[in-house]
Amino acid sequence: MRLGNIYFNEGKIDLAIESYKKALAFNPAEVFAYHDLGEAYIYKGDLDKALENTKKCIELMPDKALQARARVNLGVIYKRKGDTDQALAEYLTAIELDPSIAQAYNNIGRLYVERKNYEQAITNFDHAIRLKPNFAFAYNNRGHAKLEGGNIEEALKDVNISIGLDSTNAYAYLNRGKIYLKQNEKVKAASDFQKAISLSREPDVKKEAEHNLRELGVDNG
Repeated sequence: MRLGNIYFNEGKIDLAIESYKKALAFNPAEVFAYHDLGEAYIYKGDLDKALENTKKCIELMPDKALQARARVNLGVIYKRKGDTDQALAEYLTAIELDPSIAQAYNNIGRLYVERKNYEQAITNFDHAIRLKPNFAFAYNNRGHAKLEGGNIEEALKDVNISIGLDSTNAYAYLNRGKIYLKQNEKVKAASDFQKAISLSREPDVKKEAEHNLRELGVDNG
């Protein structure tokens, strides 16, 4: 288990998966191995295996707070499968199990951003931040919601807080770059898009940042 977590944190997902499988072969009732294996499969993009292992974790998990974490992961899986209604239901179940779970409110906020309901999105990000004041991703996501809603100055404040809390989040630099574009700060925007590309392991982030650089006439090569 511990070795699997080391591999996962190093981005060696296949090795992490093999380590979790070995833990389960030794002890098929090891609930945390199902949880971590499910997370690894989410990261790998194998959503069917992620769903199978996360459901097994929930079946075996006696602790409500830990069940809530698994429910959040289940919501992530359904979201990636395109079933946003079921994703929302899982996040709400997570909150029922553990009202202090900030990640669930953050993920609900992201669903509302996709639905262009920015007011509800911001309300959920506010709740996530109240529960977890150093939640860098929630600040960034709230900034994104404010940006999409047209509140540029407040969006910039939130994204700057996010970067101050976690300077490795590529999404935050992408969002700040888009804010700077709105403010016609093209040099600053280009710098943030380049930073997003250098940090991100997410193809969609790199693709959007590279597109924005091309629009600015900047060669990232």
